[in-house]
Amino acid sequence: MDKFGIVIAIFISILWGLNPILIKHIFKDVDLIMYLFYSNIFYFLCSLIFSLYYWNHIKTNIKIKSRSLFYIAINMIILVFITNLLYAYILDIHSKSSIISAVVYSAPLYSLIFAYFILNEKLSAYSIFGIFFIVTGLILIFVSSNK
Repeated sequence: MDKFGIVIAIFISILWGLNPILIKHIFKDVDLIMYLFYSNIFYFLCSLIFSLYYWNHIKTNIKIKSRSLFYIAINMIILVFITNLLYAYILDIHSKSSIISAVVYSAPLYSLIFAYFILNEKLSAYSIFGIFFIVTGLILIFVSSNK
């Protein structure tokens, strides 16, 4: 990965790290249903602006395979909407956003496992080492939160 890609990845990570803090702050004044309602309105508006900006590309490439459209629908319904709903719900009811975030952001562990089994990607020694550290870190977080 080039240096620019690493900088962008770190920036994304910082923003994702800020996300649960902001959501917990929002929940001081707004309930879960209204949070989801307004966040989806803003997501729709952002998607609309994005679509208008790339309209020429969209109208020349509008036809895609049914299978791809099905995967996009599954991704948006299950992997985006439902996970965001569950994430906001657990942040709303759980007192420690740091613990919830640590568990949720252990996603690279599952990405490596799914990539190995579904995409037949090879796991390097570094990846296996990384999995070990993720699992160890999660265990340490659970042990320290139960004290």
